[in-house]
Amino acid sequence: MTSFVRNLGGTLGLAIAGTIINNVVASSISVLDLDQSQSRSLLSSPQSYLSSLSADDAKQIRSVLIPAYKKGFRIIFIIGAALAAFAFFLACWLMPQVGLKRDDDEKLKEEGKKRINGELDEEKTG
Repeated sequence: MTSFVRNLGGTLGLAIAGTIINNVVASSISVLDLDQSQSRSLLSSPQSYLSSLSADDAKQIRSVLIPAYKKGFRIIFIIGAALAAFAFFLACWLMPQVGLKRDDDEKLKEEGKKRINGELDEEKTG
């Protein structure tokens, strides 16, 4: 069950992060006046699209793409950090408070002291 929940969380997290990145980059490249097929090609494989352009055009597109990816990753990091903080506090709140003292602590301490002093072994042999 733990693996299933972990895999489900990873799948959803990856899908949400990918959607955020694609939306941020897609909105940022709208200033480049690319047609729909060029935009799809740029979003699906930026390296291969840029390699098909001249150096000046590739430089212009990179000057838009790099800040867009930085912005997208920043948003994903902030969302992830906020969710992690929320999960931490939720876990602390929901976790039962268990005391560390046991009813037989004093008895066990006395028994340990006797064993260290050798008194317990003498009682058993004597």
